[in-house]
Amino acid sequence: RRFKINGNDHTVRLALDDWRCITQYLSRAPSLSHIDINRVRLGGEEIDLLASALKGEKLKTLALTGFHMGDDENDSLGNLFDSMNVAKLETIDLVGCGAGIGACRGLSNILRNKESKLEILNLDNNSIDDNCVEVLCQSLAKNTSLEVLHVEDNEDITAAGWALFEKLVYDTSSLENIYLSNHTLRHVAGHPRPILYHGRGGNLATIGRDKIYHVLSGPTDFNIEPFVDFDVKMMPYILEFFGNNDHMELENAYQSRGSCLYLIVQRWNMPELFGFPSAENVRLSAQMNELEKQNLDLLREMEQLRSENFRLTSENDLLKSENLSLNGRNQTSKRPR
Repeated sequence: RRFKINGNDHTVRLALDDWRCITQYLSRAPSLSHIDINRVRLGGEEIDLLASALKGEKLKTLALTGFHMGDDENDSLGNLFDSMNVAKLETIDLVGCGAGIGACRGLSNILRNKESKLEILNLDNNSIDDNCVEVLCQSLAKNTSLEVLHVEDNEDITAAGWALFEKLVYDTSSLENIYLSNHTLRHVAGHPRPILYHGRGGNLATIGRDKIYHVLSGPTDFNIEPFVDFDVKMMPYILEFFGNNDHMELENAYQSRGSCLYLIVQRWNMPELFGFPSAENVRLSAQMNELEKQNLDLLREMEQLRSENFRLTSENDLLKSENLSLNGRNQTSKRPR
């Protein structure tokens, strides 16, 4: 069941004929499940022989460690991974051998395979760079098996490469992308923040809910803005989503859930859904009507005051005129005859 070659303290190179004997044995070994080749030089021809021998074998573990490859060998290693049966493969250790883009392209085919059971992938101390990370992340977008990825001691990975892992696990560009992120990968050894998301375990749907709620909760308050322009047909699904508090890691989850539902109903821009006035709207409408009535009464009263003022002004002018006339008559009557 297990096959192991160990070069001990230094890398050894076996003759090609020796490799032919070894691979013939491997191709005929019944129930072979674990292969561990450490510090044994593998060139392109040796890897091609190994690929031919392992084609169709249902391995659980493959470990190729402690040797250095060039670009040609990287491509051959990619072909090895392309040809492997992934039905039972759980662990691949490819450590300290200069694996680069060619090897990652082969690994990406395993990760994309819907039958893949690969849970642990160790790529420590290789030639992994940002281009390799991009290939791996693209293949992991729909992967539901890989839980742990090791990429320590790969100095060519920059901040941009580490950011690709973060986006893979926790793409906050939209609510849909958060939910469609990879929820299986839980640890990236070598990343500045190896555990990319601190949340509870559970099924993928629960983790997706947890991530969405985490983003919307924010540092201070629940963010309703992503929902306000959703189609009315989405309302039942959104209310069900936040009505289920299984994903809320809070001491008072019930109140938090109620707060979320209240904010959604209050702020959602959906006249189609709310075709009747709420109690608050009725109260405000009544106040507005009363204020408008009072305003009209004041306008009428002001108009009446203007009319009264005009009448009194006219009467005052008339009295002044009569007074002047009387004064003139009095002056005339007092003159000597």
